[in-house]
Order: sequence, then C-alpha cells, then structure tokens
Amino acid sequence: AERFAQLYGGSQFVAATAAPLSGEYQGQPYHLAASVSSATMNQFFYAMYNAGGLCIRLDADAVERLSGGGFTFNIGTVDLLVSGALQNLAPQTAPAMMHLVPSAPPVARFGDGTAQSGNLQLEWKDVAVDYYIFMHERYARLFSVAADIGLHLAALSDPATHSIAVTVQQGPTISNFRQSYGELLPDTDFEQVMQSLVSLLLDVALANGLTFNINAADMLTPLLGAPVGLNIVGIDAPPNSAGQRQRLNIYLKLEELVAQPQFAASSPWTFAPVD
Repeated sequence: AERFAQLYGGSQFVAATAAPLSGEYQGQPYHLAASVSSATMNQFFYAMYNAGGLCIRLDADAVERLSGGGFTFNIGTVDLLVSGALQNLAPQTAPAMMHLVPSAPPVARFGDGTAQSGNLQLEWKDVAVDYYIFMHERYARLFSVAADIGLHLAALSDPATHSIAVTVQQGPTISNFRQSYGELLPDTDFEQVMQSLVSLLLDVALANGLTFNINAADMLTPLLGAPVGLNIVGIDAPPNSAGQRQRLNIYLKLEELVAQPQFAASSPWTFAPVD
C-alpha cells in the first residue's frame, strides 16, 4: 500500500464528475459506450506488476517479428558496437536475447489524442534491461543497465474498417541509463552500447509502423456465438471541469450485418435444438 501511494499519490481514488453520455459523438449517434478511468488503468498495471506479468523477454524471433524482418538480433549486431570484442566469445550468428525486469509498474495518464500526446501516456521508471548472448551452449548475461521508458499511444477509430488502430505516436523513449553489470567486458561502456542498440531497433520497428488493428465485432462474435454488427464511432479522453483527462471513452453503434462473419473452428458456445 505504501509503494502504491508513492507511485499514484494515494490508495483512495474518487471519481471526478463527468458529463453524462448523450448518445451522440461528434454529430454521429452511438448506442453503447464504455469508459475506463486512469485510476483503474493504474490499478491494472500495479496488479500486473505484482503478478510478474510485466517481465518481458525479447528473443531473436520476437525482435524479427516486431521489426518486420528488418532487424537481425544476434551477437554480430552488438559486436559492431563494441569494436569486435565479442569475436572470441561466440560466433557472430549466435542468437541474442533481452530481458526487461521492472522495479515498479508504469504510471498511465490520458492525453488529447493528438500526435503530441496520444490517448495513453505511459511512464515506466527504473526498468532493468539485461542483454544475453548464446555462448558455450547456454545464454550468458553480457551486461545489464537500468533505464526510464516513456511511450505515447494513440487509439484512433476507423468506421470504414470497423476497427481501432493503436499506433505509437511518440517513443518509446529510453533515457537515464545506469550500468549495473558488465563483467564479461569490464572496459566497455554498455550504457552507450545500449542506447545505440535501442535506437537501431526502434528506428527499424517504427519505420515498419507499430500499428495494431482491433476489431470489436470480430472479438465479440466468437465469444457470443452469434454474429455481431458493431462499429466504433470514436475514442477520446475528454477533460473534466478542472481540465484533467481522467477517463478514456469508447463509443460504439449497432449496425446491420453486411457479411456473415467467419467463426473459429472451436466455438466456446454450443446450441441444442428446441423441441
């Protein structure tokens, strides 16, 4: 409870007065709406952190998928940054791996959805980044640094495709590097190496477009066992009377089905004939 209060300013959250839902968003009618508060979002991240769900491993396959095949994550990539110091440890094609080990959960805030702030802003301080290389038939930790991570995401609705595009607007920004381990190469400044490595990875990943499409109808159809005509009208985080953005709203409307959705091979629902 004390740690939670340090991160979020207290363990008691009082919902701010919000404008009532009117059934209309930017001139378009909607039938359903959902709202999540920043307090709820932070409680979710806090629970994920306590459960160990925020420890992240990035191996060579994961990095290749993230970068769309534009980034090969192996020893050779880092060896270029340390002037060939790894040549005697393992082959250049040996795989590498990174672990992100947080010392605290991220703090979430809502923005106005523009390119400057996005809808969701995450600030994640003091995250340990461990870099491993495959040598002598096992993964060995080469170095470890701690850093602060920032990320701005924007969730934009596209009624034409019935989907939400979640896009990285800014970042990830990684700053305030502190080296904590580097015994295999004690004379190497791994803070600078890590900054260069992360910059290379992010340049490739962002150039490939870190955009994820979420279709509400496709998500609900297999769960309900029936086709759903559902479209997303919009997403926003309106300011309250004090100018603070403490709620993220999503507005949806029901529509006539144009095409029959495809069901998954195994549906969680079964139907029996009625006599």
